[in-house]
Amino acid sequence: MIVDRINAYLSANEKSVNEVVLENVGRMASKTFSRQMMEERAPDPAPTLRLSAAGHCGRQLAYKLHGVAENGKKIDARAKMVFWMGDLIEYTILSLAKLAGVSVFATDSDQIVLWSQINGVQVIGHPDGILLYEGEGYIVEVKSMASYAFERFERGEIERSYLVQVNSYLQALSLKKAIFVALNKDSGVMGERVIHYDVSLWSEAEDRLKRVAASTPGTLPDREFAPNEK
Repeated sequence: MIVDRINAYLSANEKSVNEVVLENVGRMASKTFSRQMMEERAPDPAPTLRLSAAGHCGRQLAYKLHGVAENGKKIDARAKMVFWMGDLIEYTILSLAKLAGVSVFATDSDQIVLWSQINGVQVIGHPDGILLYEGEGYIVEVKSMASYAFERFERGEIERSYLVQVNSYLQALSLKKAIFVALNKDSGVMGERVIHYDVSLWSEAEDRLKRVAASTPGTLPDREFAPNEK
């Protein structure tokens, strides 16, 4: 759907210059470099929950919502490089898809912003893009991952938090399918998986967000995860 078209485009002998796509890549690369490397991360102006984190631990989300001081690893130099590369990979794959003739839109600075409220707390989501394929709309999500995670992805094993995130986007846009495009950072190999809407995953996200939005610094949600054998 997307990956095969990109691979065919990159393997073709003749390519044309698309100035619109080229300009957009440069603009978005400059924007994300400035955001990741040159600007301090400003807190949200109002209490905010994000659909991208709807699959994370409710206690963790509540800590962020209530401004509890972090006691652990902060955004360091390594993390900034990881975020920077992740943004670049997203822009590159979506731009290549456009060059390859894929009907993908609502990307980069034109992303759709999903917004709602739960118990007076604003909930925001930013899908990477929308694909129109054979008359049907798909959410597009792009992720980069190391070889171990990519091997699991190729077996159809996708991290649950990602599935909850995507199903939250599908619910918000009343769509039934998403396409998950992954890039192996070690080899440059791309893969894709179609994800079908699962109401149980959205229900999980909705329940978690409601519990977090209704919490207070003194009544936090239970911890959902614990250390494993690693």
